Amino acid sequence: MQGSFFAAYAGTSFFSYILLKKEIPNVYIGLLGALTSCSSTVIQPIWGILCDRYRCHRVFYIISSLAIPLLYLCIIRSNSLPALAFCALLSGLFINCIQNMGSGWISSLNAEGYHINYGASRSCGSLAFAVMAAVFGWAVQSLGYSGLVGGMVLCGLVCMAVSLTIPKSSGQRPASPDAASTAPGLAEGIRMVTGQREYMVVVWSGFLAMSGIAGVNSYFSAYLAVLGASASAVGLGNFTYAIAEVPFLFLFKHLSARFSFRALFTMSLLAHGLQCVLVGLSPNYVCAILSMLLQGVSFGTLAPCLQQYTTSHIDPRYISTAQLFTSAVSLSASMIAGSLLASALSRHFPLSVVFLLISLVSFSGCALYSLYTIYTTHSSASRKCC
Repeated sequence: MQGSFFAAYAGTSFFSYILLKKEIPNVYIGLLGALTSCSSTVIQPIWGILCDRYRCHRVFYIISSLAIPLLYLCIIRSNSLPALAFCALLSGLFINCIQNMGSGWISSLNAEGYHINYGASRSCGSLAFAVMAAVFGWAVQSLGYSGLVGGMVLCGLVCMAVSLTIPKSSGQRPASPDAASTAPGLAEGIRMVTGQREYMVVVWSGFLAMSGIAGVNSYFSAYLAVLGASASAVGLGNFTYAIAEVPFLFLFKHLSARFSFRALFTMSLLAHGLQCVLVGLSPNYVCAILSMLLQGVSFGTLAPCLQQYTTSHIDPRYISTAQLFTSAVSLSASMIAGSLLASALSRHFPLSVVFLLISLVSFSGCALYSLYTIYTTHSSASRKCC
């Protein structure tokens, strides 16, 4: 299912490219990306509560499969900023936020005795995204935007069919008001997941690291086009950074057995900053594409680290809420911050300089987690001495 969903979702990587071809200014490209991320961030905890109460993950995947081609058909045909903004808003509500829902579904099933490898599942998604990004690039180059929408329709139909074969977790909709009152509420769930200091440090470190690379991602397709890349080359660029995630996601279970969470998480945070620097220093689009190979070490390690940490530190009753809260802050709110920051900086600097400046935000995430690790290690050593 991850593979079929991300195959359709790969078409969204052309969002900034489509806007650039419509001659939308850089500042508005960033703002539209931020609007998508903002609506996605706000809605994720609410969708998480619904999934915890009614186990309706499948319904959201079906809705998203329908929304992807319909919304991008509207985006392609729209020429006014208000219309594009409305499409961006709906994209966040029904497309972008769904990419993180799989972690909660898997955690719910595993809590009931299933043994689903999140890293392997998510790596299928990255592989499908990579392959279809290249295919969509060729389709746009050869067939125009009709090839993009047609491919989204086919992939969406496959996703709908596959989602019907995935087991539904056993928690059913409460049969009575008394039973419903025992289900987790939004306030209770948020209060529970935010009450753990180390968990919040992990989430906010991920937020800072992702904010920098989010600024790069929001402009990446457009940036390649500015450097002279064709639509097929843009598709190849999107293929490259997605395919780089696959080995790290697929082998994460083995990596986590050999290395500590702290080592893997710190490495992923550091890689986000380095990725921004390398893309910013790239003299041509080939070098920019090659720089995105660090996506495997950065996001390819960060995503399963966050999923693993949340699963092992949160009460199973709140697992969907917690997973979507983690995603909402570290993976979605970071997109808002990164897009807005890049948009503001693009008013005064070329994109290459913008990427170098926002790398400092990613490095600050690594600094925050490293300082917390040093503090807790020192405190633990002090207590032992006493």
